This record gives sequence, C-alpha cells and structure tokens, in this order.
Amino acid sequence: MDPNLPEPSCQAGLTRYSTGKDRILLTRPSSAASRTWPVSKAIQYAKAAYADLAVAHDGSILSVYESGGSASLADG
Repeated sequence: MDPNLPEPSCQAGLTRYSTGKDRILLTRPSSAASRTWPVSKAIQYAKAAYADLAVAHDGSILSVYESGGSASLADG
C-alpha cells in the first residue's frame, strides 16, 4: 500500500487515455491527493466510493462510482 494514497486501493479507478498524447486517468473518492497532479477535475463534490474508469472505442471517458448519502460511503 502506498502511504501517499490514503484510500484503500480498491476505491480508485485507473486507465490510460491516448489521443495523440499519452495520459493516465485516475478517479478517487478524495480530492486532497489531486493537488499534486498537473490537471485535476472533480466529477462530484459529495460522498463517493468505489470508482472505476474505462475508455470507449470513440474516445469517450466512462466513469462509474458509488454515490449518495449512505453511511457506508467514504468521506468525499
């Protein structure tokens, strides 16, 4: 486990996105760690957990994550 990644490893989504430029995309339920990335964008400012990513054949970025007010969700 990397101490720089405070959430359990199962809660993040990671994929490569190549459209002429090679990029790594990461989804995490915490915004604090994204401060060291050159570009970061929030999908939602609320509690979330268990995120995953995929890239469709047309280049669309797909993200699925647990969201809502459940007490089981990680602090967002």
